[in-house]
Order: sequence, then structure tokens, then C-alpha cells
Amino acid sequence: MSRRVVRMVVLALALIVPGAAGAQTLKASHQFPGDGIDFRDVALRMLAREVAQARTGLDIKVYPGAQLMRPRAQWEALRKGQLDLSLLPLHYGALKQPALQLAFMPGIALSHAHAARLNDSVFLRRLQDHAEAEGVVVLADIWVAGGIVSRGDCILEPEDLRGKTIRASNRYYERMAREMGAAVAEMAPAEIAGSLAAGLIDVATATSDSLVQLRLQEQAQCLTAPGEHPFLMIYEPIVVARATYEQLSQSQKRALQKAADKIELWAHDAARAADRAMVKVFERRGVRVVGMSAEQSKRWRQLSVGTALAEFRKDNPATGPLIDLALQVD
Repeated sequence: MSRRVVRMVVLALALIVPGAAGAQTLKASHQFPGDGIDFRDVALRMLAREVAQARTGLDIKVYPGAQLMRPRAQWEALRKGQLDLSLLPLHYGALKQPALQLAFMPGIALSHAHAARLNDSVFLRRLQDHAEAEGVVVLADIWVAGGIVSRGDCILEPEDLRGKTIRASNRYYERMAREMGAAVAEMAPAEIAGSLAAGLIDVATATSDSLVQLRLQEQAQCLTAPGEHPFLMIYEPIVVARATYEQLSQSQKRALQKAADKIELWAHDAARAADRAMVKVFERRGVRVVGMSAEQSKRWRQLSVGTALAEFRKDNPATGPLIDLALQVD
């Protein structure tokens, strides 16, 4: 049986098996702005409200903006049961479990619609199995899209990178860029805007929220917006420490999963809304905004299969079947 079916059975049992656990407060951490605007912050706060309203003696305290711990420290804290809940990029666990890097790899998820189909795929169940083996249970599937900013011509085709200097999102996006004749510059996110302004880089990629938070609208001349065919998609689910989850009563588990299912549906639309809000910010600054076609997106995926994904297979041979499962999802 799939993990989702197993969990449904567990939740059904909660209807007939009374919970015995007393009242308790779970700590939920995330790295995103706690401004009530970033939809991921809103998502965790919604989860906390929904769980509280279920009145199972379970409360959730949300710590936004990396207040509780550094972003990447969250994964190890979840594994050890030192942190109860988080909304984070699943690829943070790739240092311990390389397969989780596929949660942020070019050519895996091609759009919000495609990501929704991946959510129901064997590929994502296997990915979640890898996370659970590390002590982290996925409660809600959430995907975040991103785009490309450039100082000059718009970037739509892989060939548009030729001769450019790019700050890419990770080493596998860099691998694609080098294949197309681009130079790669490595720098912290906070340095991107200044590097664009100084002409040290021509192109940068980031998620929709980061494009605005880094104020790249002030330096860009063109934005390749996510639209229907985003340049990048990142899997950033709501997760719970397995050690925490196993200690909850059946009624508490049921309330937590019911709330997570509700937030998952909401987040699918909220992520698209975040893309649209980002575009408006760039348009108000007079930045030219374009979007990729289905054919252009297909060419980027072909490039990834031959470069980034091929390199990842070589570095991590055991992930080959998992990559194949992802590529089978239309």
C-alpha cells in the first residue's frame, strides 16, 4: 500500500480509538519572512489555527524567519526530534540522503500543474519514503516556482545563455549553463543585486519570493516569469518529525493530517498567486516581463536530462530508477 493509503487507514482508526495524549505544544520553524504575506508563513499559521480548532489538546507555535534556528539546521533538528514541524525545501536533507536533491533539480517538475501530478505519483511517494527513513514525515505537498532575471536580453531558450555570466540556483543548474557556454559566478543571495548592478553577472535565477525579497526588480531589464512554464520548481512541503508524530494520539494525528490536507489544496493556488504578485512588482518598475512556451520548457528539460540529471545519475547511481519514475510523469 502507498504511504497515503496507510495514513488514511491510521486516521480512520482514530475515529474509533480515543486519544490518550495530554495537551502539548509543538514547535514549528521556517526560514521565510513572518510578515503574513509570504504564503508559506501563512500556510504554517493556518495549520496551527486548524489544529487548535480541532480541540485535541494539540497546539502549534510558529517561529518564522529562522528565529528558532538556521535554515539548514532545521533538517537535522527534525531528524533528532529536537524540532517538531517545519515548512522547508526537502533538498536540505540531501547531505544525508542524496535522493532528496531531486526535490530541487532542473527537469523534474515543469509547472504547477505538472507538480500536482507528481504529487500523486510513485516518484513522490518514493521520495517521501526516503525522507521518512531519515526521520521526517511529509504532511502536505507544496511547490514553489521561480524565474530568471537578466540585465540585457530576455532568457527564454537555453542558447540565450551563451556568453552570459549567471548566478544559478545550484550546481546542477550551473551544469546546464556551462553546457550552453555561460560563465558561472558563485555568491551569496544577498550579493546578487549588487553584482547585477555592477555588471559582474548578467543573469540570475531565484524563486518568486526571493526575486522580490532580494530587490532584483531594481536591477533587472527583463524577467522570465514562472507563468505556465517556470524555469525552476522547488518542493517545499510541510513536514513533521517522525519522533513527534509517533508520540501523538490518534485523534491528534487525525487533526494534524486533516489540517495539512486543507492547507495543501490552498497552497497550490497560493503559490500561483505569489508568482502573479511578483510579476506585478517587476512590471511597476518597468521591467520587461516574458514567459516560456511549452516548447521552450521542453528544450530546457532535454538539456537537463543530458547534463544535470545525467551528472546526478553518475554521482548517485542508486537514484537512477527514481529519476526514471519522475520523467515518466507527463
